[in-house]
Amino acid sequence: MEVTRFNYPQLYSFVKSTLQKAHFISFDLEFSGLYLHPNLRNTSLDSMEHRYLKLHTSITSFCPLQIGLCAFNLMDSEAQATPFSFYLYPSSPEVLDRTYSFQASSMNFLSQHGFDFNKAIGEGLGFLNSKEKQLLKDKEVQAKREFNRAGVTDEMKAYLNWARDKVLEKPGEEVFLDGEYVKSSVLYYTIRELEKEFELIGEVKKEGTCNLGIELKPGKREHTTEDIRGFSEVIDMIQGKPLVGHNMLMDLMHLYDKFMEPLPPSLYEFLSGINSRFPVVYDTKHMIQSSTYLKNFFDKDYGVIALEESFKTIQKDTERFKNYPIHVDKAISNELPHDAAFDAFSTGSLFLRLLSLLDTDFKSSHKSLKHLKNTVPVAGRKIPLKLDSKPREENYQDIFVITLDEHVTPESVKAVLEQEFGSVAVYKIFWSKDIFYVMPSSLESRELMKQLSGKTRFEVENTVGVLRSYHDFVKQEETLWGN
Repeated sequence: MEVTRFNYPQLYSFVKSTLQKAHFISFDLEFSGLYLHPNLRNTSLDSMEHRYLKLHTSITSFCPLQIGLCAFNLMDSEAQATPFSFYLYPSSPEVLDRTYSFQASSMNFLSQHGFDFNKAIGEGLGFLNSKEKQLLKDKEVQAKREFNRAGVTDEMKAYLNWARDKVLEKPGEEVFLDGEYVKSSVLYYTIRELEKEFELIGEVKKEGTCNLGIELKPGKREHTTEDIRGFSEVIDMIQGKPLVGHNMLMDLMHLYDKFMEPLPPSLYEFLSGINSRFPVVYDTKHMIQSSTYLKNFFDKDYGVIALEESFKTIQKDTERFKNYPIHVDKAISNELPHDAAFDAFSTGSLFLRLLSLLDTDFKSSHKSLKHLKNTVPVAGRKIPLKLDSKPREENYQDIFVITLDEHVTPESVKAVLEQEFGSVAVYKIFWSKDIFYVMPSSLESRELMKQLSGKTRFEVENTVGVLRSYHDFVKQEETLWGN
């Protein structure tokens, strides 16, 4: 079911009751980009804190365009899935006219999978996190003070009453208010007050007139498309519900940053914040990776654990799962991968089938799922991230970094450094233009590198770089990317 800022008011009660009755909610996000800069891509040598720093920089720069939520209700003999696809686009009142980036490869990917950009931009629900909401409140308070200083005149009140009566005469129809002989302050006051009660779909000032279109039935506006909190309300509805995703670290960070609080500067603060709002989280990719049986079950078809391929695997095995069907709303019967609603449904269905393969079920055996709960995979790292505990201390004192020209080879870097430090291992990440990781092979080499770190320049193939400790390298990146 598609939800936009135009049909959200009518769907509000249904969305709320459906989500709040669910046993668990699966979700998926589509956003405008992944990595703000090539050097922010993942590497296998990232510490978890450094990885969070990289993701923080990228995620705060990109915009969510669509989120799928799928509510799963579990009965004794079947499951009922109700998917929603929320189109998103940031609200832009004057004080919050935000700037986001769009990555070409991500836009191409969405376009190839039929994403409707016009619908997202033209009809997307707005959203605010807590900081933005407070900024807007402060702005409204200030505007109200300034307006009250000028005072509300009898002329303003009379025109407002006349305009309100006109709207109530023709509910659901467009109403034209002739403002040719009305002061601009009177028109402003009338529009501001009407917006509190009705859905204003058009405000056109032309040749001294104001054209107001009223789309919804007259009544107190509590949940209209002009409520710029928009989708943030939906997140409030589902906080505390068990949440299911697939490879969901970036999705969780977007949820937190765009709809709850600005992403904090440290990984620990983020983990504390997300766990307090969603204390039960399951990641289907982690579930597969943590079980040899499940890994072999899915590897046999595709050799990967991507959502689309994993879902295809369980769809093919109809005989195994025939005793517990999953009934789904017809709205996603066209089955378009990378539509957020369909991917959310795929994720929740995969979750239930994984439980079946593990000979357990969601309703009666939370204890048996304890080792799978609140754990998400981290790309390129063997150790997953626990969401409900303090991050592990990681010792990176044996890793150093040197930045050189992109045309320099690891072999050339190794030859130069070995003249100074003896045997070393040098790694260049395949996507990075200029970053080389250096690992000394002996304690003596490490100590010498520590002494010379940040002080000595090394020339390799006519380009010069400074060797730094991993810690200093991360600190420099914090400064470079503004975190």
